[in-house]
Amino acid sequence: MGSFFMKIDKKYIAKRKLMTGRFRFFGIGMTLLCLGAYLWLLLRTPLLANPFYTFGSLREDTIPYGMLYLSQSILPIVTTLVFLLLLVLILFTYLSIRNESRYIEFIEDNLSE
Repeated sequence: MGSFFMKIDKKYIAKRKLMTGRFRFFGIGMTLLCLGAYLWLLLRTPLLANPFYTFGSLREDTIPYGMLYLSQSILPIVTTLVFLLLLVLILFTYLSIRNESRYIEFIEDNLSE
């Protein structure tokens, strides 16, 4: 009965090891995608993502009349915070996967003994 569970454990560990190895590239891709999206917003629609541009436009009175003052002031700050939160989430996920990789190595070392 013990060998049956050892086979299952080894299959599970192999599957988790493959997943944690792939996440390194996936995490880098997600980070680059997030930063690219934010850069695109900064360049394409600075009113949505650049608070300095927005406040400058408010001072110069160049914002279209259809936009409200309060929402236009808060929107770039909220957008920036959303992207920062997304980056923190990716970082925590990356650290969690890295810790799991260490645990898998530890388990593999102990299973082989």
